[in-house]
Amino acid sequence: MKGKIKSFNDEKEYGFIIPDSGGHDLFFHMRDVWGDCDFCDGDPVEFNIIDTPRGRRAINIIKAIGEREC
Repeated sequence: MKGKIKSFNDEKEYGFIIPDSGGHDLFFHMRDVWGDCDFCDGDPVEFNIIDTPRGRRAINIIKAIGEREC
């Protein structure tokens, strides 16, 4: 799936993604990110979704190629 970073907290290492397909924002944690990424609000990303006891969550997150640095 594709989406954009809604917010990211560097200190707590988690954030939220707005899916391009609509629906609820998705939680993600840095341990679910592939590679060494710094995220800015609005950065486009690709990801998979899993269902957890706490709700849907984004995993296997990669930043879109060629995106700007914050």
